[in-house]
Amino acid sequence: MLDVSVVIPNFNRAGLLKRALESVAAQTGTPAGVVVVDNGSTDGSAECARESGAQVIRFPANLGFARAVNEAARECTARYIMVLNNDAVLAPECLARLYEAADRSGAAFAAPMVLSEANPAVIDASWDLLSFSGCALRAGHGSVLAGPFLSARTIQFAPFTALLLRTSVFKALNGLNEDLGTYMEDVEFGLRCAFHGRAGVYEPSARAVHRGSATDGAWSGRMVGQISRNQLLIVAMHWPDRLGFGLAWKVAAGQALWGLLALRHGRFIDWLGGKRDAMRLYGRLRALPRHAPPQVLATVLGKSDAELRSLARGAFWNLYRLLTPTGGA
Repeated sequence: MLDVSVVIPNFNRAGLLKRALESVAAQTGTPAGVVVVDNGSTDGSAECARESGAQVIRFPANLGFARAVNEAARECTARYIMVLNNDAVLAPECLARLYEAADRSGAAFAAPMVLSEANPAVIDASWDLLSFSGCALRAGHGSVLAGPFLSARTIQFAPFTALLLRTSVFKALNGLNEDLGTYMEDVEFGLRCAFHGRAGVYEPSARAVHRGSATDGAWSGRMVGQISRNQLLIVAMHWPDRLGFGLAWKVAAGQALWGLLALRHGRFIDWLGGKRDAMRLYGRLRALPRHAPPQVLATVLGKSDAELRSLARGAFWNLYRLLTPTGGA
């Protein structure tokens, strides 16, 4: 038995939750326990989880992904926490391989290769990258299984789609930031890990399959609003008190370009609403002490932004590269 507690946040997706739980039960390395955090579902999700033998934590309403993971982590005594989206399915050896990779490296977290459910020959997620603009890239998304995505490596940011976390590190960093709720909360956690000298590993021999956007839907208004909001809130929390023209331009250009992308998908009003919501919290978060001095942030973002520029494809990132010069914060 592996010293791991699997945590699955869920909202009104009983059918998907059942699949996820079945994939956990089929692991070659059996976890010590499974916790389903139900965000006020009305479709029998909680009953489905209990029938599988999972512990269930129920919220009266949807309090967001970050709150769900944090609540489960508070009760976790296992050495590791495995966070799993309800629309993800683990290959049988996934958990054991992540556990071995984390133990071998001493990493703060271990991420598998996540494949697209619609086309398992295509990557859904590997690791994340954060730009100076506050916009993030899911590295490898939409790519074939080739190149850098086939090799194990150290990473700084990882999606919480399916992620093994060292419990002691997660708790020492106070878990996920609940001000962010859902979307980009995983990127912000990786940033705080970097500030404390902790990194993760990417282990491509560990595999999972992900449907993607199963709860909100692809380019839903809620998704766009939350990402738009959290892009700006991450800047508020971590960017230097004095941005300087170069860094301010990267933030403005990148987030404006993301607004144009939202417009293309018919979600400009949601993007605008996200920025409006961010401004309500911006002053309070900006007034808090920074987690790291500007030179540390510049080093972390510099490395991430440079890799992002080399890997990113598509009109959005092509324009970002064109409009923003390379260089530090």
